[in-house]
Amino acid sequence: MRESSGSSPIGSLFFGLIFLGAGLFATYIFSRVGELSCTRMEPSSYTCVRDMKLFGLIPLGEEQLPTIRQAYLSESCDEDGCSYRVDMRTDEGDFALVDYYEGGIGAYNRLEKKADQINAFVSDPNEEELVLGPGLSGILISFFPMLFVVIGAGVCIVGLRQFLVNLDEF
Repeated sequence: MRESSGSSPIGSLFFGLIFLGAGLFATYIFSRVGELSCTRMEPSSYTCVRDMKLFGLIPLGEEQLPTIRQAYLSESCDEDGCSYRVDMRTDEGDFALVDYYEGGIGAYNRLEKKADQINAFVSDPNEEELVLGPGLSGILISFFPMLFVVIGAGVCIVGLRQFLVNLDEF
């Protein structure tokens, strides 16, 4: 009989499944990026559509927004600092461009610029079109949660192999 390597195959499987589940959840939340497209039909009338995509590539659906009155940065702060997202005030309430907050001074500056672009479109009747995408950094960041999925799947495979080897020895 072989000596135990010190780690339980069931423990590895359990840990891997937890990591895999957390990765899939984080991927669902943080990999959805939004694109805002607004088109002005006449000086006093325009329509805006928010198009959500997974990783900036796979369409998840689009939603026509009520008339946007103002865009602004909302913040969520804790002991580690503040994170930001673009919210839009409409006739029917507030809507977020994306569901999550982004942290750091770079995110603040980038998101503030998006809010300014939305406000410039809303206030200028000569602006015919506005298209705001996630940008390259937004798309690249959306792939980060996939690391958890890959690591969790790898640990699950190793744990399953250990389990099968132990079954063969039994």
